[in-house]
Amino acid sequence: MAELISLRVEPRTNGHKGALRRLRREGKIPGVLYGKKQEPSLVQVDARDLQHALRSHGPSALLDLSLGNDRVTAVIKEVQHDPVSGRLSHLAFQRVSLEDKITANVPLVFTGDTSAVTDLGGVIEHPASEVTVRCRADHLPESIVVDLSSLTLGSSLRVADLTPPEGVEIVSNPEQVIAATSVSAAAREEAGAEAAAAAEAAEAAPATEESGEKES
Repeated sequence: MAELISLRVEPRTNGHKGALRRLRREGKIPGVLYGKKQEPSLVQVDARDLQHALRSHGPSALLDLSLGNDRVTAVIKEVQHDPVSGRLSHLAFQRVSLEDKITANVPLVFTGDTSAVTDLGGVIEHPASEVTVRCRADHLPESIVVDLSSLTLGSSLRVADLTPPEGVEIVSNPEQVIAATSVSAAAREEAGAEAAAAAEAAEAAPATEESGEKES
């Protein structure tokens, strides 16, 4: 069962831009709580508390929200960032029940070493950092681990190669590439220099042989 992460939120009454800017200056993140056929509620959360929860448990954590005298089980459905500063600027919480089937984005955690990098000088690219899953709310994983140790130079891993936790269905495109290895720029330059040196040596060899024949 997924761990419930406690997070305190407070009601807010004003949604005007000036009020939202003031909230952010005070270290609060404005948000909205909706779902379960209830009227949406304007809320705010302490930025440090939210960032701690996100760093420790990821954006797909199952939350136990404390809102006044109420306790609400919820997930973070949307996070917005300021386009200039990159800071959190707004978020949306969705009410859920533990037995609800929900769809959510779950981050990928890449682990393991591959000889393509350690021995052959390759690099690993991560075209995707998360996948979309569907499961009961109480089965929602905080992340899905991707083992990179099987990758060889020039190979890739796709969504179809992932093994989700029990009770979790990955609904992202199974052909989507999530990790791939390729030759690094430094390795390409080194190979090019070696090829050029070999070609130069091959061109010089006939001239050396002709010079030797004339001397004899």
